[in-house]
Amino acid sequence: MFYRSQLITLILGVILFSCLSCKKSVQIADKEFAVIPLTGFAVYPATITTGVATFNGDFILDRKTLTYTISCNALKATGVTFTYADGSVASYDSGSISIVGQLITATKKLNEKQVKELLAGKWYATVTTSKYPSGEVRGRLK
Repeated sequence: MFYRSQLITLILGVILFSCLSCKKSVQIADKEFAVIPLTGFAVYPATITTGVATFNGDFILDRKTLTYTISCNALKATGVTFTYADGSVASYDSGSISIVGQLITATKKLNEKQVKELLAGKWYATVTTSKYPSGEVRGRLK
């Protein structure tokens, strides 16, 4: 009888330890960037434009991927760059991008440095156009 209770206690302990270990190994799994406005006022230096856009995205930590959609209004996008507050470029690579009319969709793989910067809120999404090749509208990803 004593042996059976020890065995049950041991099994329950292993199960509990396994559950706790799983929870400890889980880090920030996802970061959502929802309805972030992109405007000409946020560009450095600011642009005079009637164009605006909205950024929506999800970052998956274990895959180090940022999947995003940018809905544009009153501007014809030619691309996307990721910049810092001073306008310098964090990443020219916008990922596997698709521009259809006023909608931009993409998935971008990030390296370790980019992951840290993105999660620290140091990145801005910048939509480029033929009129403003360095960016017509942008917004901070935080």
